[in-house]
Amino acid sequence: MPASPVELTIVPIRGLPEVRPGDDLADLLWVALVRQALRLEGGDALVVAHKVVSKAEGRLVDLRSVTPSPFARRAALEMNKDPRLVEVILGETRRIVRLDRGVLVVETHHGLVCANAGVDQSNVPGDGVVALLPRDPDASARALRKALEDRAGCRLDCVRRPRGDRLVRSSARGPARPAARLRHWGRAGAWRPPSSPAHAGRESDRSR
Repeated sequence: MPASPVELTIVPIRGLPEVRPGDDLADLLWVALVRQALRLEGGDALVVAHKVVSKAEGRLVDLRSVTPSPFARRAALEMNKDPRLVEVILGETRRIVRLDRGVLVVETHHGLVCANAGVDQSNVPGDGVVALLPRDPDASARALRKALEDRAGCRLDCVRRPRGDRLVRSSARGPARPAARLRHWGRAGAWRPPSSPAHAGRESDRSR
């Protein structure tokens, strides 16, 4: 007998309010699902942008509170960036992979290789406020999955998806990481950053 066709359905969750520090993200998502008459079923994969997770966890920094170091000032001058922003990026950095021609690619404390340590100035409340990556992305994905499983009464997969231009990967752009019990990955967080700094730089150049 021919194999049954595999169907993939992608449904956006609409109507979420502006997420603020301290918000219960699982509750906001659940309310939005109910309003859309959407029912979570076992094996469904929920993909969540990292920005809303960062906002809910209060991973926001007001640049007015930042005092840049001498190194941050020198690097900012070379890259034509705000030295306070560079200081925040360096604070999220385990090691610098590339600092050249306005490009700053680093390895974060999470072990991710990405531009600007994932620090993002877009779609955040207030002037001069930036969003950092979640402190523990794997724990965030697990907690969100568990909270929604408790509401839905079934087992789910949960993926926190960073912006496509933030992570640098050896095979593709726009990876989803980390995955909490996402079966097709084999195990959660199986991806590892590229070992070649030169390759990381080339990937970052293409994403500009």
